Amino acid sequence: MQNHLSLLIGGLFALALPLPAHAQETPTPIPVQGEFGPKTKWNDITEIQVTNLDGDSLGRVQDLTLDLTNGRVVEVLIVSGQTFRLGGKTVAVPPNALIPNENGKVYQINMSLETWNAAPAFDLSKWAESTQTDQVAAAYHYFREEPNFLITGEAVGRTSDAGRPITALGAVERMSKILNMPVENLKGDSFGKLQSFVLDVPNGRIINTFINAGGFGTPLNYSTVIPPTLLSFNEKRTGLVLDVSKVAYDKEPSVIFQNGGSGEVVGYREQAAVGPHTDVALVQGTNFEDINATAEIYKSIRANKLDIWKVEVATRAGRVTLRGNVNNQGTKESIGALAIAVVKLENVDNQIQVMAPILPKS
Repeated sequence: MQNHLSLLIGGLFALALPLPAHAQETPTPIPVQGEFGPKTKWNDITEIQVTNLDGDSLGRVQDLTLDLTNGRVVEVLIVSGQTFRLGGKTVAVPPNALIPNENGKVYQINMSLETWNAAPAFDLSKWAESTQTDQVAAAYHYFREEPNFLITGEAVGRTSDAGRPITALGAVERMSKILNMPVENLKGDSFGKLQSFVLDVPNGRIINTFINAGGFGTPLNYSTVIPPTLLSFNEKRTGLVLDVSKVAYDKEPSVIFQNGGSGEVVGYREQAAVGPHTDVALVQGTNFEDINATAEIYKSIRANKLDIWKVEVATRAGRVTLRGNVNNQGTKESIGALAIAVVKLENVDNQIQVMAPILPKS
């Protein structure tokens, strides 16, 4: 049986547009089953049926609750007892409690029908209350799952099975509400809209987000791949903010989708993305991983006795930003390589400038 299901979920319109003229001249697109995962429309996930191991019907997937800050699928909302999609009871299920079948069309839960019927209801009309840490943790415990986030009163220090520090929940929102939200940088420049997600639902992971780059006058099937941890809500939670001080946005991979005769996605290709860049003050994250990464990079710079004037390092949400001045390209690349050795290549934004040193007047 397949252990996990990776889904790219977006609005119906997002994957069914004609390819722009310049894309038709490119080589054969990469097969769909490639780096970005199988492509599934939003309507498809809401058709996923849920049963127990005895085959009793428990309902269907209604929505997902997401924590963009930590790249987490927090809960899967399952509705049962509906008649013609009206009424019914919504139950919040931790992702790890779900067992997908081979084609991902059905999720199973190891729970009797009686225990399922007694599960507490998730009140969509009381969103703030229903997504409080204690309420979410209670839902996890009902399904005998350990919360993968810090609960109220819990001291920092618990780690995951992989040895990573457990962090608190970020802002939790319905996936259906996040889709098509406008995305801006800190100066208010538009990047377009959040078009779709790549998700590993049963393992509770948001792998990537796709930002529709239509705001730059490009076709709607041109999009940029951005890690979810780079996004946060604006104050009114009506849009998303992409802090590109944490990422060289113009170097992020972007994708143009190739559509078949019936509008289905049959492939895609990458192309360089172009967008405005925000120059803001560095912000250092306060969790253990971020602090440790910055310390390790500074330590490596000192150990290698690199000739630097002023170089600043900051790590936030696992992403490293390097800024400052050096007197040659080799030093810039060496510092970048030291940062990459601590985190991953795609998590380093090297903004160091190469400038001639200012010599004292004689």
